[in-house]
Amino acid sequence: NLSSTSSPLGNKGQANYAAAKAGIEAFSRTLSNEVGSRGITVNCVAPGYIDTDMLDFIDENERNSIASQIPLLRLGRPEEVAGLIAFLASEEASYITGQIVHINGGLYMAWLTNLDFCCLIEIEIMQKNENLFNMRLSKKILEQFYSKLRSQILWV
Repeated sequence: NLSSTSSPLGNKGQANYAAAKAGIEAFSRTLSNEVGSRGITVNCVAPGYIDTDMLDFIDENERNSIASQIPLLRLGRPEEVAGLIAFLASEEASYITGQIVHINGGLYMAWLTNLDFCCLIEIEIMQKNENLFNMRLSKKILEQFYSKLRSQILWV
């Protein structure tokens, strides 16, 4: 399913759009609970500003202004979103379900949810990359890592 950064951030004049995307996210989480026992995964990809026809009406100055608010200082590319969706639909992602995965250059950061996702991807890359140690991290090592990391996060 596809959502948007409009769901967590909201956009002026787009209450209906943000509410609809929030509904898609809730639907995705709920459906993942309902169909998971059958081996079906359901996730939601939430892109930020992606350089598509949908943004053609925005002039160059406004595009630059938008990009300056994104930590990676650019709009996303459609192939980046497509790559994420392809991964989530692959066998490598068969244990990922009920997640809202944000792809927006850092415009919106969902810390703990995406932290878990990024660690899974990093471990998968480490296992497949012959130039790095072929490590298999045990559940205990991951739990120790998360415990240490979470103890360093300051909650305001």
